[in-house]
Order: sequence, then structure tokens, then C-alpha cells
Amino acid sequence: MKKLLFIILMMLPFIGIGQTTEDHLVYFNKGNEKSEAKDYYGAIYEYTKSIEAKLPYIYPPSHINRALCKAKIGDLKSAFEDVNYVIETLDAAWGDPYYWRGIIKLEYSKDYYGAIADFLRAIDYDNKDGRYVYFLGLAKQEIGDINGACNDWKKAVKLGYQDASKLVTEKCN
Repeated sequence: MKKLLFIILMMLPFIGIGQTTEDHLVYFNKGNEKSEAKDYYGAIYEYTKSIEAKLPYIYPPSHINRALCKAKIGDLKSAFEDVNYVIETLDAAWGDPYYWRGIIKLEYSKDYYGAIADFLRAIDYDNKDGRYVYFLGLAKQEIGDINGACNDWKKAVKLGYQDASKLVTEKCN
């Protein structure tokens, strides 16, 4: 009986009843295409399918990208739930989930102090990622701390994040 059950379970992906572990990438890529086409509702649907196909495992990019699409349509509560899920479930010990939550706070909820806290948390995990430092500078600029912002942008350039060089030239002494 156990052998028969094992054979049936192994056959499910091939007879169309189950999903293979690669299915989540198909949905993820479709989500990326729809997001690039600004079809955020369609992208959310595809990212959700990616998440469901990956269960019981978690694929953080599906959650993060879905969160960004939700933020773009104004569903901030649900966007934060997605990012927080990644942080809490994986006990995120790397900077990207905090970086993306900071982006949502900076660009969509205008929670600049919350964004600063998230970018600082991301930097705690990886102080060599110029993106984190650059966006920290953007958040500081929003609260009027132009000196702090300039210091961050200069550091981001030193870390290789060249997008910051334009702001250094335009806004810093």
C-alpha cells in the first residue's frame, strides 16, 4: 500500500494533477511580465499562483514582487503583510526584505522614519550594498537631513552604486 501511494504521489506532476516544483517559476516569470506591462492585478494573480505552487516552501521574490504590485495599486496593508511574512517566516537574516519594506515605506506610505529604520536594518546585514545606502539617503532627504543624505549618497558611490553620483553632483557641496 505504501509503495502504491508513493508511486501515485510521484506520478501526480506528470498526469497533470499536481504541480512540479518548477511551476512556481513559470508563474513568477508571468508575474514579472505583467508587472513590467503595468498589469499589477494580473501580476498579483501570477505571483499568488507562484506562492501556491511553491508551498510548503517559501520563495521570497514572489512575496516581495507581489508586495510591490500591491503597493502600486494602493493596497499597503496587504503589501506590508507580504514583506513582513518573509521577514518573520524566514527570520530574515539578510538585508533585502528590509530594503524592500523600506522602499514601500519611502515611496508609497511616505513613512520616512520607518523607511530609515528599515534601510539601517538592511545595512546592518550588508553594509557593502550601495542600494541600501542610496535609499537611506533618499529617506533622509525627505525629512530634511540633506547633510546626512549627501553623506549616504557619497558612500553609495564609493560602494559602486553610480545612480547616487547624480544626486551628489546636484545636491551636495
